[in-house]
Amino acid sequence: MKSTELLEKPNFKSGADLRVKWREERAFRSGNALTRVGFGLSLLTVLLNLKYNGLAEEVAADMFLVVGCGLSMFLTKLQAPRRHFVWWPFYFGIYLATLPSTWWSGGLYSPWLGFYLALIAIIGCVVQTRIQPIYNLVFTVLNLAMWAFIGKYYPYPFAKEYLASRPTSFMIFAALITVFAIGYCLLSLLKTEADLADEIARQYEELFETRATLSREESANQAKSNFLANISHELRTPLGAILGYAGLLQNEQTPVEDKLMFAKTIERNGEQLARLVDDLLDLAKIEAGRVEIEKIDTKTMDMVTETVDLFELNAKKKGIQLTIHFATAIPEIICTDPFRFKQIFMNVLGNALKFTASGSIRTTVRFSFSPTPVLTIIVKDTGRGIALEERSKLFKRFSQADASMTRRYGGTGLGLNFSRELAKLLGGDLELTWSELNMGSEFTFRIPVEVPEKNKMIDQFCQIPQPEKTLGNGNFNFKDAKILVVDDSPDNRDLIHRYLSSSGAVIDEAEDGYECLEKVSCHPYDMILMDIQMPRMDGLKATSELRLKHYDGPIIAITAHAMTHDRIRCIEAGCDSHVAKPIQRAELMKRIDQCMMQKHTGPYATLSMN
Repeated sequence: MKSTELLEKPNFKSGADLRVKWREERAFRSGNALTRVGFGLSLLTVLLNLKYNGLAEEVAADMFLVVGCGLSMFLTKLQAPRRHFVWWPFYFGIYLATLPSTWWSGGLYSPWLGFYLALIAIIGCVVQTRIQPIYNLVFTVLNLAMWAFIGKYYPYPFAKEYLASRPTSFMIFAALITVFAIGYCLLSLLKTEADLADEIARQYEELFETRATLSREESANQAKSNFLANISHELRTPLGAILGYAGLLQNEQTPVEDKLMFAKTIERNGEQLARLVDDLLDLAKIEAGRVEIEKIDTKTMDMVTETVDLFELNAKKKGIQLTIHFATAIPEIICTDPFRFKQIFMNVLGNALKFTASGSIRTTVRFSFSPTPVLTIIVKDTGRGIALEERSKLFKRFSQADASMTRRYGGTGLGLNFSRELAKLLGGDLELTWSELNMGSEFTFRIPVEVPEKNKMIDQFCQIPQPEKTLGNGNFNFKDAKILVVDDSPDNRDLIHRYLSSSGAVIDEAEDGYECLEKVSCHPYDMILMDIQMPRMDGLKATSELRLKHYDGPIIAITAHAMTHDRIRCIEAGCDSHVAKPIQRAELMKRIDQCMMQKHTGPYATLSMN
């Protein structure tokens, strides 16, 4: 919920609004209670006076109150749904009723004095909420003065005769009704005040909740602002290096050796930018709940060693020893999502390498069958360690344990948070299990796995031999192969052209789907490298059209849309394989070679997306 929405909630009222509301509420409730009591009591008094042969003046006095109460009740009901009590008929009904009633019943000695005093005192609440306190005071003084004046001309014996003229049952009944009426009015007022207290408490709770939510929103916004500032730094740092060294490469006087170093620097910073973009995409997918888990059978040893080998070169440069230890026997093959497993492992291992200046990083692998098969990876380093007060920030999004780490080591503060989310999606968890300042840290992540049948156990670690990387043209030979490169970016077309020219392939180019269809209709091509997002006609539409026109050559999708569902869309449209941007030469050549071999060994079929 946004902070502005909280402040605009319709049931949230300011202090002034609350005071006005409860002035009206007091008047409404008190007025209703008084009119009901006054109406019932005065009507009952009329009936009693008629029964006991009361004076006509007394009946008339009580009728003033009956009419006043009835008119106030009627006019108040017309105000619905507004809670507004119409007080003036009731007010004047009481005032007019006191004149003849006290005149004939003894002034200050009147048996109804208590009832009238109660009504005057209680109606003060109504008058004060709707007008001003001074009017209530004047009203009360006038009535007391009137009773005193009448009492002067009615000596005590007359009042005594008046009281004696009334039956005992009449006086007792009148007293009981008066007490009941006063109690009812007072209870109504007490209930009104209790409800007011509850309303104020609720408003305060709502206010505190709103303030707490606003505070959380401000903290989250501050964290996101810091994150964006950090992301800006992380983007601009490698981008600045890329642009700077690209400019130096254009200098004709730059030595060849320096140009080679500049090219490697550009490549290194480009890879850093690609990793950052991947982190941001992964964050967006997690927030949208669209992270896809694909479990397949995977060799456990390969999955672990391939990840560790990625950090071998950087570890050697820093003089840090990377080791792998199998604490228990592990299955040769497990069923899990190897891509997500490697993401978690790479983030944990990368963090360990980042914050370790010297010493070693030890990876321990454990496996347990009880109660369910679980693979456990423990990464322990000899780095800077994490202070106790910093640990609460470790797995929070957009934050690092210490703000100075961002300046010193870089990073976005997303790695551990994202890794824990991935571990939970796989059914496991990631946690910090040990850390001491200047001694090191230990992170552990566990994921449930499935173990296929007829699976052997490996009880000792053995290094997986890594294939040698080919440079230049390597073993790829696409001599005389006619390949059409379809991409709306001239730079991308030129880059792919340069990648393939050394392999002997004959390259042609098209800038969108329409031009691709025109060229295919006029020239035979052994393969098409198809960009997906293009103007006029995109790659998916062009591929579908080509298949409808019975083009049976391989089509490889080359696109920045790298998610699983994007690859599936490409395959469903008719593509044979998929290469994600930014394009890596080795991967592109490998995919082309696979499709070429498939062309000579059988009909085209969907290739594996792994």
